[in-house]
Amino acid sequence: MEPLGDVSNPTSLDSDHLGFMCGLEIHQQLATGKLHSRMPGELYEFGIEDIPADWNHSERRLRASQGEGGKIDIAARFEQRRNRTFVYVQPPNAGLIELDEAPPLPHDQEAVDLVLTMSAMLNAKPVPTLQPMRKTVVDGSNTSGFQRTTLVSTNGQLVTDTGEVGISVICLEEDSARKLETKSTPEG
Repeated sequence: MEPLGDVSNPTSLDSDHLGFMCGLEIHQQLATGKLHSRMPGELYEFGIEDIPADWNHSERRLRASQGEGGKIDIAARFEQRRNRTFVYVQPPNAGLIELDEAPPLPHDQEAVDLVLTMSAMLNAKPVPTLQPMRKTVVDGSNTSGFQRTTLVSTNGQLVTDTGEVGISVICLEEDSARKLETKSTPEG
């Protein structure tokens, strides 16, 4: 269902027409190497003014495209209509894989071992094969317009004093880009 109203002005959208679904998604940064390259997973905490001048910049305007089912994702179409341009800063541990200019390497083994241990602690059932999926993401948080996500295990549970909490899936997922600055321009 497409949003009704001006997508550049969220308060104009018809909330009744949108419908509502809710779930809880918990993210945990792993202290391992990058998931699909052999680069260190170090995060750099710089403000936009403090970024070293020798770090490369890439500019992207992300566009929605048809998925395997032949349809364009509604959220992707929404973001495309916002007509935004994104500038990405490449720290020393970012390379061609992060820019989608080279194929991803197999999963970082330390990350796989860690998430399988966590899955066992949550009584989750590991899937037989780890296969990265490409999730459409065109909100600017990823340079390629998608995020690699790998299903690791399903049907887990966290046992608490007040009962069990179901854990439907456990995944490994690429980290998204950190937002440093937002500017409105006539070009998006």
